Amino acid sequence: AALGLGVVLLFFRKPGWQPLLALATAFGLVDVFCMAQVYIHASVATWQHSNTLALFFGTSGIIGSVVIALAYLRNAGAAMRCAVVVVALMVLIRLIMQPLWLADINAVDTTVVTFPHHPLQALAQLRDVYLLGWCVSAAGMLCFAAGGLRNARGTLMAGSVLLLLGEIMLRYAFFSIG
Repeated sequence: AALGLGVVLLFFRKPGWQPLLALATAFGLVDVFCMAQVYIHASVATWQHSNTLALFFGTSGIIGSVVIALAYLRNAGAAMRCAVVVVALMVLIRLIMQPLWLADINAVDTTVVTFPHHPLQALAQLRDVYLLGWCVSAAGMLCFAAGGLRNARGTLMAGSVLLLLGEIMLRYAFFSIG
């Protein structure tokens, strides 16, 4: 991570960094897609859904937007509005997918498996953490949007912290199910 950050800082100091940053972004999106596909094709029933892809891209979009918003904290403009739009879209798309995902995983036949695993029971046990993570994420989205659009630093920072806490809780639930 430190090496990557150092390279990014080097790009900002040298001319011609924009095409390289766009290329790195494209490779990063392909990498996130491939990581999500590994989980989608695993033997865990709760991961075998397009919701996993939305969660991976959503996490990348949210964390990236928080970093961009904090980097452009002093001069809010188009970058801040773009970060707010990305956060709102990512949180809302993932929230819309949740009922579909829950319906699909509850309809999955888990009687024949090669590895005795009970992801639905694990999800039921982590229900409170999962719901709290979504509530914190939604509250973070609202604070982030209000702070970003009104140029209120305190609200933006609170939203950023809530978004990151929500992501940590949701990732904890995701990986604990597996």
